[in-house]
Order: sequence, then C-alpha cells, then structure tokens
Amino acid sequence: MPGAADRALPGPLLLAESGPLAVLLNTPQYTAPEIPLGGAVGPPADLYALGVVLYELSCGVPPFAGRGAADLAHLVPTRPGGVPDRLWAVIAALLDKDPARRPHAAATAELLDATAPGLAGWPAVPRLPEPPPPVDPRRARRTKFAGVLVAVAAVGLWSPGPSGPALGVPATPPPPAPALSQGWRREPPPSPARRSAAARGR
Repeated sequence: MPGAADRALPGPLLLAESGPLAVLLNTPQYTAPEIPLGGAVGPPADLYALGVVLYELSCGVPPFAGRGAADLAHLVPTRPGGVPDRLWAVIAALLDKDPARRPHAAATAELLDATAPGLAGWPAVPRLPEPPPPVDPRRARRTKFAGVLVAVAAVGLWSPGPSGPALGVPATPPPPAPALSQGWRREPPPSPARRSAAARGR
C-alpha cells in the first residue's frame, strides 16, 4: 500500500509530505494530529480521516468543528449521545492521537464488518448543530498541577514544623505574669541618713 506522502486523494483530503505544507493541503478537520506536529505521514493518517468521517456520519458534524488547527493535535473527541458502543469503539480507535495505536486497514475492515450487523434497525442519531465539547488533556494536567500546588502550600502554611509553628501561623503568646497581691507593697530601700541613725541607736 503506497504511503499517503506519495499520492493525492480526490477531493479536499489531499495528503502531502509532513510539515507545514501538509497542513496547508489538508482540510484541518480531517487532518491527523501527527501532521501539524511534524510527524511522519503514512496510512495511519488516512485511517484517522476515516474515523472523522464515521464520526460525522454518526451525528452530522465532525468531532472538532469550530476548533482551530492548533487545537486539533491535542483535543480528544467526546462521544455523541446515541452512538452504539461497538461503533464508538471503532471510531475512538481510529481517532487515537498516536498513529501507532490506530488499527491497520485490514483490522479496521474486520471491525466494521463485525459491527455492521448490530447496527441494523438502530435508530438514527439526530443531527447535532455542533459536536459535544472535546476533552483537552492539557487543561486537565494544568488543573491537577494547580491542585497539587494548593495542597502543598496549605500543608506548608498550616502544619507546625519540628522547630515550632510554620510561617503564617501566629505563635502562641506567653502567659501573663501573675498579678501582685493588693495587700503587699514593696518598701523602698532606706536612705543613707536613716541607715546612719539606725547605726547610732545601736
């Protein structure tokens, strides 16, 4: 099977060599993520485009409609409501971001042959005006990292360390000195004149 880099497909899905030129010659919605990332272009890119077509046939819109080309390399499609499990399993496998994990053409044909009988009589999914919002793993990672930072900051600020209270926690004030009894008054020391008079009186 000749590679996608060596041939042109009819219609807008024209695959060329990898790199920016390939992005320009492709319809972004059907472009495999490895192409804008500068990866090698081969049969897995065609199978990715097939996954986009199957997605669109299932609900009426491609999985990343309205998204820019820069996002397509990272977004993960969301399953539309009403798509059968077995069909979605094939679509999701074809739309895998890693071309090495996508099924080969022969395996894809076998999967579709095995799925087709179960789709007989299945009600058509209503055409969607737009696809369900895709998942952005980058945002999930950023949210998780921010949560870790908040947890670490909370531990550092509120957990007492081995040498005393941590930064941000006020130290416990010392107990007040006991008050002097009201019936006791400290006498001032005697003056020199009183000490001399006392000595003469002895």
